[in-house]
Amino acid sequence: SYLIPNHVKSLCYIQSEIPIIESGAMCAETTIKEQDWQFEEIAFLRSVGDAIIMELANRQIIDSKRQLEVSCAEFDAVANFTQCWDVLITTEGKIAWSNTAVERLTGFSVYEVVEREDFPMFLGGHQEEREILERIRSEIFNGKSSDETPVQITTKDGSKEWLQLVWREVDSLGDVIDGFVVSSIRVTRRVEVEESLVAAEKAQRHLNNLVLAFQETTPTAIIQTSMDRS
Repeated sequence: SYLIPNHVKSLCYIQSEIPIIESGAMCAETTIKEQDWQFEEIAFLRSVGDAIIMELANRQIIDSKRQLEVSCAEFDAVANFTQCWDVLITTEGKIAWSNTAVERLTGFSVYEVVEREDFPMFLGGHQEEREILERIRSEIFNGKSSDETPVQITTKDGSKEWLQLVWREVDSLGDVIDGFVVSSIRVTRRVEVEESLVAAEKAQRHLNNLVLAFQETTPTAIIQTSMDRS
């Protein structure tokens, strides 16, 4: 209703591509060769330009919000369903953040472990476990590399689990250490299999020693046969 009577054929807004700077130019195409612009008309075009800038800014905010929501959803999917328990520990020894895998591995909820200052000792059910976990804590804060040796813990319900802990420093400002990220995975099944293999090997060696001792102390000739009838 305004553009046509005032010989304005089209409007074009050109936005600057300079980072951080939100600026642009409003171009007006007229239906006549020369246009004697009045102050009110120029003010109107500027207001139209401002409205376009605001609309573009709102679209950018909406797009950024959508991208952030997607990133948060992807992060939550990993953090909430992974079998790796990750915690962020401050330089004062307090748990600043934990993913929900803590409940799957230890039985404790995120709310029960966040702000605790005795990580990982609170996972020790008896003195020997606590001493091992206290040694691991000392190695974390003294910058020693993790040897990935499984450690036994006591879960919230009193059952035993084996965890393998690895850690790394978090430094956002050069050489300044902001904290530590400790990752733990359950290796109970692996430890049980390894212990079963060691026990089976030990039993086999013991049986072999008994056979050899029997052969050495028995003068009668013995015919050895296989018991495998497969």
